[in-house]
Amino acid sequence: MDVTVDYEVCQSYDHISNTSIGTDGLGTCVGVIARLDNGDTYCGHISCEISGIAANIPTIRQRTQEILTAIINPANVTKLHCATTSNSADTRAIYDALTDSYPNSIQPMMQGSGIYFDGNDVGVVNGLSRRVVGTTVGPNEDNGPLRITN
Repeated sequence: MDVTVDYEVCQSYDHISNTSIGTDGLGTCVGVIARLDNGDTYCGHISCEISGIAANIPTIRQRTQEILTAIINPANVTKLHCATTSNSADTRAIYDALTDSYPNSIQPMMQGSGIYFDGNDVGVVNGLSRRVVGTTVGPNEDNGPLRITN
C-alpha cells in the first residue's frame, strides 16, 4: 500500500512544507527529511553525478555540504533523517557530509527506497510494492538544486 503525502519531491529537488511531504525512488540517491525549529519540514532528494571512486569522495562531501547548508541552516534543524537503498561509496560520502554539517540533529541512516513525513512521524518505504506518492508532485527534470556535480 502506497503512502500518500501532500507534496512529493522528485530526484535532485527539494521543498519545505508544513504538512506531509516525501520522496521516492532513492536507489543510490539519499532522501532527506529535516524537521525545522519553526515547525516546517524540509524534504530533499540528493542525487550524485560524481563517480564514487576514492579520489572523488572529498569533492562529493564538499559539494553536499555547500549545497545543503546553503538551503537549510544547521542551527534551524531539530532532527535530520536520511534514507537510501545503497551502500555505495558516493552514498556514504553524502551521509558523512550530512553528519559533519548537522552533527546535533543527524539520525542514523535508514534503509528504504522512499522517505516521508506524514504530519506526525518520519517513515520509510521499501520496494516496488510500496511507494511515496504525492497529491502534488514537484518538478521532475533531473537538474534540480540537489544534484551533486563537479
